[in-house]
Amino acid sequence: MSLLFEYDLFREGSWVLLITSLFADQTAWGAATAIVATTVALGHFRTLDLNLEKYSSDQREKLDEQIKAQRERRSSIATHSS
Repeated sequence: MSLLFEYDLFREGSWVLLITSLFADQTAWGAATAIVATTVALGHFRTLDLNLEKYSSDQREKLDEQIKAQRERRSSIATHSS
């Protein structure tokens, strides 16, 4: 392909040569993998934290509604029995 367009993709200093050399370097792959894995894990923890906060607030609202309904029932029973 490079001969067809008379361009040498693998000449010294070529970006293609640079990228292929990074693929061959296991140290670079290890570091890149660790960075990506850490970033993904932090994103998942943040999402989990947001979901936990939303769940907690939803549960708190439901409990407040149940307590309010119980108080209203008790007050209506107290007024009817008096």
